Amino acid sequence: MSGIVPATTEQTPSDVTPAKVPEAKVPEAKVPEAKVPEAKAPVSEAQVPDWRASLPGDIGKSDALKEFKSIEDLARTVVKAKADTVADPAAYKLPEGAPEALRGFAYKNGMTQGQMESVFSMVKETLASQGNSVRTVLAKAGQEHVASWGEQGTENLRLAKGALNHLDSDGTLRGLLKETGYANHPVVLEHFRKVGAMLQEGGFIRTTPTQPQRRKSYAEALYPTMTN
Repeated sequence: MSGIVPATTEQTPSDVTPAKVPEAKVPEAKVPEAKVPEAKAPVSEAQVPDWRASLPGDIGKSDALKEFKSIEDLARTVVKAKADTVADPAAYKLPEGAPEALRGFAYKNGMTQGQMESVFSMVKETLASQGNSVRTVLAKAGQEHVASWGEQGTENLRLAKGALNHLDSDGTLRGLLKETGYANHPVVLEHFRKVGAMLQEGGFIRTTPTQPQRRKSYAEALYPTMTN
């Protein structure tokens, strides 16, 4: 019995269970996500760094610097102003009608040619406006004064005009009174009315047709009480 080898069971290939080979895992290809840039909110003026903050003390707070967006803007303005500055008072070209003293005023205040012309134009317009107002007031005052003469208004006005024409042969005074409006001033009207009356009495002027009178001297006409 000991010499008997036990029979072995023969296995067919179909009975053999094949070993399982682990499946190779292929990593999934990841498509990179497209990054959309975030929309940035517009920067307000308050968030923009202010170059004036670097200036010392109250200089940076001055309202005069608000119009300049940067130091470059300020520098350009300063350079241009320096280039336009007139170095010699005689170099200014005076506008028509401007007094010679305007040269010194403009130079003393560091004005450019354009600034000087602007100042003169503004002053001229202001004076013209005031002059028109004065002439309007004087014209009204003159009308009221002539009306106060009553029935003698027309005759007194002729006396005043006659005296002015007689004493101002070249028209210089008449031109000045007309230009300024003071020809209508009640004091001027009354003064020339009185002078006209004396000149008429002396026979130097005639406002209405009258009988010929003896021609008196200027002294007799102007100072009748002293020559009688």
